[in-house]
Amino acid sequence: MPGRPAGCRVQREFRRTWPSRRDWTVVAAAAVGQLVVAAVIVAISGAFAYEQPVRQRPIVAVVALLIGATFVQLGGLAAAVRLPADRRLECLILGTAILLRGLWCVTEPIQEVDAYRYLWDGAAVVSGVDPYAYAPARVLAAD
Repeated sequence: MPGRPAGCRVQREFRRTWPSRRDWTVVAAAAVGQLVVAAVIVAISGAFAYEQPVRQRPIVAVVALLIGATFVQLGGLAAAVRLPADRRLECLILGTAILLRGLWCVTEPIQEVDAYRYLWDGAAVVSGVDPYAYAPARVLAAD
């Protein structure tokens, strides 16, 4: 366009990609959203106890929460890549990761029986028995 400086378009595009306060808000909201979803899953994880019948486990609710958490995380990631790499962003990501790991450590295993098998194998080895020689159901029936 006549009368307009040649660099005007470049400045406008640069301004659009520059990180805004909104990006920080989205990243922080995504971190809080991840923590809230994890806390809700931890709260309902008791329904996944090994003794609970499979049909009574709220697996659909957990899957829906995890799908929602995925979209929250993708939104936070899209905003985070526009932010400059600095100490605040690193602390937010690392702090959120540590808090999430702490929450997941206290939850009941969800649809997972491997943890129980590892406990069984460990107890068998400590007792001097080959854990693969007998099935746990056979040993429990012998008690």
